[in-house]
Amino acid sequence: MKVILRQSVPRLGSVGEVTDVADGYARNYLIPRELAYVATEGNIKKAEIEAAKVRQEEEKQFEEEKKVASLLEDASVTVSAHAGEEGKLFGSVNAQTIVDALQEQGFSVDKHCIELNSPLKELGVFPVTIRFSHDLATEIKVWVVKD
Repeated sequence: MKVILRQSVPRLGSVGEVTDVADGYARNYLIPRELAYVATEGNIKKAEIEAAKVRQEEEKQFEEEKKVASLLEDASVTVSAHAGEEGKLFGSVNAQTIVDALQEQGFSVDKHCIELNSPLKELGVFPVTIRFSHDLATEIKVWVVKD
């Protein structure tokens, strides 16, 4: 069955693409979740309009993220935590903690954008990457200091 994608679906396609999928996959998954609809002439025209709107919104969001990324280039965040004598933290500093510290400074960042391989568990200065998209990322310094 040929369908038009209303949203990007991993390993299938992006918004507005006409793709051929199994009938059951289309009827039971894509169409009920409004991820796609059947490809007819009228729906193809409708898809072109929707795709243009989505692209416009994505461009607008990308520009906003670009502004935030440029402001974050020189930013650093200080997080205070309870630590022992040897500099080991009793807890850890995770992505949500960093987001909260950024919000205190007036930056709005989603916690899923912060790339941490593992939570920070000791005192010091750590470079942390904030990835807004595949093309846009910036690095900030996170200072973990003793309470």
